[in-house]
Amino acid sequence: MVVHLTPTLSPSERHGRAGLRRGRKVASEILNMMTDSHNDNLHSHAIGKLYEYGRDLRKNKTDAEDLLWRNLRNRKLEGLKFRRQHPLHKFIADFYCHEKKLVIEVDGEVHDSRDAKENNEGRTYELKELGIVVIRFRNEGVLKNMSMVLKKIREIVKEIDDKK
Repeated sequence: MVVHLTPTLSPSERHGRAGLRRGRKVASEILNMMTDSHNDNLHSHAIGKLYEYGRDLRKNKTDAEDLLWRNLRNRKLEGLKFRRQHPLHKFIADFYCHEKKLVIEVDGEVHDSRDAKENNEGRTYELKELGIVVIRFRNEGVLKNMSMVLKKIREIVKEIDDKK
């Protein structure tokens, strides 16, 4: 598919509100086409602002996220490709393996409040509705017992494989 990014405007459309509205409409249509083709399944139709927010989160990772990432990146775990701070639906997953439709979340103290727990439950429910498995680990568990965390991830991956 060829997408022309510059709309062809008549002289009367180049100026005034009609041209501006048409230009915005064309730009919006182009963005929708690009977003739809880019997001198919991998991003589960994530909204644009999430990509920018995900970049910010990658730059400001926690110690636990950094440690887990060092054990997941470059296909170190079972040869699986994981993405970090990945936009997915209307959320950002700490770690996401598209091949297995697996989200790994690393939760710190900020997730201890009642509101945060309810938000996490709602988020997990919505992702499960999309066919995505969500597992959660505490920061402390990742920092103190990485071998247990990796073992649990392997078990979940095996369960996913067994269901197929």
